[in-house]
Amino acid sequence: MAAGKNIEVKVGALILISMILLGGFIVVMGGLSVARVYTVFVDFDNPSGLQIGAPVKIAGVKVGKVDSLEYRGGKADPKVPWRALVRVKLSIEEKVRDSIHEDAQFVITTQGVLGEPFIGILPGDPEKPPLPEGSIRQGKDPPRLDLFLAQASDLMTMAHKALTREDGPLQDIAKHGASLIKGIDLLIIDNRETITRITKNTEKLSASAVELVQATKDKVDGPQVKRILNNVDVLTASLAKDTGPLLKKTQDTLAHLDEIATDTLGPEQRASIKKTLKEVENIAVSANKTANDVQAMVKHIKAGKGTVGALMMDEEIYDDLQEMLRDIKHNPWKLFWRE
Repeated sequence: MAAGKNIEVKVGALILISMILLGGFIVVMGGLSVARVYTVFVDFDNPSGLQIGAPVKIAGVKVGKVDSLEYRGGKADPKVPWRALVRVKLSIEEKVRDSIHEDAQFVITTQGVLGEPFIGILPGDPEKPPLPEGSIRQGKDPPRLDLFLAQASDLMTMAHKALTREDGPLQDIAKHGASLIKGIDLLIIDNRETITRITKNTEKLSASAVELVQATKDKVDGPQVKRILNNVDVLTASLAKDTGPLLKKTQDTLAHLDEIATDTLGPEQRASIKKTLKEVENIAVSANKTANDVQAMVKHIKAGKGTVGALMMDEEIYDDLQEMLRDIKHNPWKLFWRE
């Protein structure tokens, strides 16, 4: 009798444990939660395969699930200004209510490229109040791959028809292009001698230019030019040095002319002498200014500034000019055609 009771107890305990395990399995697999939740509704035109029980996530963390999907067919709702095809009911955990604000956005995305769709929440501006329970928001539909493929297929069909038409614009372009190439070919053949002559003349011109540049460089680099520049520099410096005292003496002479010639010369003679000394003063001023200008110009040239100074003093400009002429000599077509 006791043995029979022991068996019954064991069987009852096994059944109880099995029921507990089954309930736990249902809770885990069914996504049941004992946490407090609140409800938010989101409208979509194309949920793109979203299913009941799909997770709701914020920053990749699950905070709720999809409770239901209601097909509305675009019926008007006095609570919102838009017409939706599908309304999704979300159950969101109460603990994250304060982090979802009035301007929050709801989007449908997937776990990976081909994963199951779920709803992602962009919380919005933290300065705004939390989203109230029972609110209805307009979600952002996911991009439709099927619609994109259909449009791409239509585009490819249109392109194929355009390419295969005998009287299409592409055929006209091809014919015109062939005619243009043929015309250019005939033009070159008909003017072959002229083109050859132009090429030879260009080569001769470039060779002459190289010789001219070389001769100019030899003259510029020669001692004669340097000696002339040095002489001009010394002459202008001496002239500027001498004109200063001469100008001062002339001014002193004019200042004391009345005192010197009052008793010995008449008015006409004094006026003539004043005029002569005034002209000497003007000549001295002009000579001094000219000397300063010439001296500045010589220094400018010696420093390699300006076009003349660069040509006379800068070896790099000469080398560049010689290289350009050499390139034109070997490639005369560059005078007529730019790359």
